Amino acid sequence: SLTVSFIALIHAISLGWLTPIFLVLQSDDTPLPSGPLTSSELSWLGSILCIGEMFGAVIYGYIGMYRRKLATQLIGIPNLIFWILILVHENIYYFYVARLLGGIAFGGLVTAIPLYISDISMPAYRGAFGSLLPFAMTLGSLIGLTIGHYASMSTIPYAMIPIPLIFISIMTLLPESPYILVKRNKIDDAAQSLKFFRGPNSNIQDELENLKKCVQNENSGKTNIKYEIKDFTNRNSLKGILMSLFVVLANPFCGIFIIFTYISTVFEESGSYLHANEAGFIVGAAQVLGVFISYLIIDRFGRRILLSISTLGVSVGFTVMGIYTYLTKNFLIEIENADGTYNLLTIIPIVSLSAAVLFGYVGIVSMTFMLIPELTEPKIRGICCTVGMFILSFAAFIALKIFPILMESIQLYGEMWIFAGFNLISLLIVVLFMPETKGKSLFVVQSETIEVGK
Repeated sequence: SLTVSFIALIHAISLGWLTPIFLVLQSDDTPLPSGPLTSSELSWLGSILCIGEMFGAVIYGYIGMYRRKLATQLIGIPNLIFWILILVHENIYYFYVARLLGGIAFGGLVTAIPLYISDISMPAYRGAFGSLLPFAMTLGSLIGLTIGHYASMSTIPYAMIPIPLIFISIMTLLPESPYILVKRNKIDDAAQSLKFFRGPNSNIQDELENLKKCVQNENSGKTNIKYEIKDFTNRNSLKGILMSLFVVLANPFCGIFIIFTYISTVFEESGSYLHANEAGFIVGAAQVLGVFISYLIIDRFGRRILLSISTLGVSVGFTVMGIYTYLTKNFLIEIENADGTYNLLTIIPIVSLSAAVLFGYVGIVSMTFMLIPELTEPKIRGICCTVGMFILSFAAFIALKIFPILMESIQLYGEMWIFAGFNLISLLIVVLFMPETKGKSLFVVQSETIEVGK
């Protein structure tokens, strides 16, 4: 799990690194021969990532249905090309293609890696191991923010290019998922894979028999998987699919990803005294702390409790932020005192947004692609992860595009309250319908899913 999460760390560095670089590309000191970026170019540079994610979800999701290890290993390729393009860039189109490839890699990260980790993890530790992916992503984002602020844009690619090659090499040493090997009727290889991940002296017979029975139930012992309409429309599958759909829509529309993408605009509109880069460091640290807390307690308190706390905390944070920006926009709170110093209340934006981000990464953001494999039946997990990533990417693309437009019509405080309301609705859905999957085998969770919300 640490090895496969390593590529997520490296990928997130590239995403975080671009945030302060956006400001450089917009300035008079831009390295682009065409001059500073226009608002239209910046908009496409930010949102084209989501288009890449949709392609990545399909490509890596398809490969991952049959070869979990290969799908994970191939994530290193777009990361490698990303840094090569940054190194040799001559115009904005190099950045467009690099950003598109970054999206493709991200689609692979959240589609292939959760499947691989869920297949190789013991049920008691699956939540903690699954949290390694979002933890690596947030830590990498924070590292990228720091590097982008202090390191030269012309030197960082030289340090980053060798790392994806190292990852691809290390992945060759890991075995394929035991579930996939059983599905391919390679029982001896599956046993060796289980021994590798459980330890050479572990008793893996019960788990191996469980895998064999599961595959036999799925396709009657055939090595070629055949999907039927009933695989998706039976009551148990449909409930898991609907809950997975809720999870993937709650991720972009909870507001955390949108705020992080437009963090400089948000803090400028809010009247905060902090510079955008300084605010980015603090919010980035809140991301890391939130995922770390989730990692420590997810297998102690369970998914439902963390999701409930998460959605409630995000809602409160955005509500406070909305109230503050409403009061400042209507001149009910002065940003500066009469003596030219900042009003003490100007600390509210960074506190409220950091709190919202922290609570978001404790649950609703970091757990998205851990929950899909847990909520859906084993036979359709691969397809559900792929389609889920595609839907999430499309929803994120729409959200990123309309956020600046809505800011002009309903102001920042209106958007904050919309996010707060959406998170309250998510809280109700979690409490009423979300099944608890903590510590349960992936092959029995779906049998309990239908009981929740009857």
